[in-house]
Amino acid sequence: MKAASILILLFIVRPAGDGPASGDSYAVHLLNGDRYYHAFDNTRALAEYQRAYQMAPDSFETLLRLVNVYNDIGRLKLRKDDSSEVYYRMSLEYADSLVRHFPNRAESHFWLALCEGSLIPFLGVKPKIATSRKVVEEANRAIQIDSGFALAYTVLGIFQRQASRINWFERMLANVVFGANFSGSLTASETLLRKSILLDPSNSYGYYELYWTYRAMQDSVRAVQSLRTLLTIAPTNSREQLQAEDAKRQLALFGRNP
Repeated sequence: MKAASILILLFIVRPAGDGPASGDSYAVHLLNGDRYYHAFDNTRALAEYQRAYQMAPDSFETLLRLVNVYNDIGRLKLRKDDSSEVYYRMSLEYADSLVRHFPNRAESHFWLALCEGSLIPFLGVKPKIATSRKVVEEANRAIQIDSGFALAYTVLGIFQRQASRINWFERMLANVVFGANFSGSLTASETLLRKSILLDPSNSYGYYELYWTYRAMQDSVRAVQSLRTLLTIAPTNSREQLQAEDAKRQLALFGRNP
C-alpha cells in the first residue's frame, strides 16, 4: 500500500496548530475531529465527524472517519461495559455505506472486513463462521484492489490464527460454509502478519497481532521482540495507546521491563 494511502486510512495526518479551528464548514469539522482524535479524545472527535456527516453524508473522508472512530470506541469499551457491540454495529453501518458508495476503494472493503470481524465474539457458532467467510472475502477484495494494503494482511493473519483454534464441530460447519476443506494455520498467520509490517513498518497493529501469533506458537523470544518493536512506534490515537499499554503488561508477564 502506498504511504499516502496508509496515512489516509489511519488518519496519521498530524494536526496543525493548537485548539479547534473556527467556522462551521465541512472541512473545519473534519479538521477539528482529526485534532481531537489524535489528542485521544474520541468523544469530541465523534461529535465533529457527525457534524461533518450532516453536511456531507456521502463523503468518503467523513464515512472513513466515522467507521474508524466508532470501531475504536467499540474496542476501547470491550469488556468494560455492554455498549461495545452497539458501537461496533454503528461502525458496520458506515462500513456498509463506504462499500456501497465507494466499491472500488480498498479502504472500503478493509473496513467492512474489520467491522464484520469485530462483531464475531457476539455471534453464535454458525453465524460466526458465516461472518468469518465474509471477513476473508472482503479482506481479499481490498488486496485485489491494492496488493500493498498492509492492514488487509493483518486481518487475514488474525483470521488464520483464530481459525487454527476451532474445534471439530466448528470445522465441520466451516467446511460447509467455506465450501472447502477448512483449516487455519499459525504459520500462515505469521507469514501474513510479517507481510503487513513489511509493507508498512509503522503498522503497530501488525506487531501486536504478530505477538499473539508467536504466543500461540510458543515462541517467546519473537513474541517479546514483536512487543518491543511495537513500543518504539508512538501511539497516534486512543486505540493504539491502549495497545501500547497492553504490550507493556504482556512484557511484564514475561518478567521483563519494557
